[in-house]
Amino acid sequence: MNTIKEAKAISKANGGHFFDAQSMRFFNSKIESELIEGRYFITSERYELDSPKLFTIRQISEAGQILDDLGKFQEFDTLHGALVALGERKGKIEGAWLSPVLTGTG
Repeated sequence: MNTIKEAKAISKANGGHFFDAQSMRFFNSKIESELIEGRYFITSERYELDSPKLFTIRQISEAGQILDDLGKFQEFDTLHGALVALGERKGKIEGAWLSPVLTGTG
């Protein structure tokens, strides 16, 4: 799996509802990144529409199941902070994937 679009399709085909529009609306959730290393992505959630966005690092299995968050739910105040933490936690802060993700060129 290489893209969020593929992740959504696999999840749906296997009975998952994480990416359903109704679920995303209910939790005021938004996908904030592409799929990183075929497994990780960042979401934002807010309790109320006027609350600030908070960011979570998510993991997805090859079967499209959402696994435990990598860290705490809504752990990060910024998308940049979540991406940097993902890089640090995966030991790839110098990795080629991080720069394109942060600059929007990847």
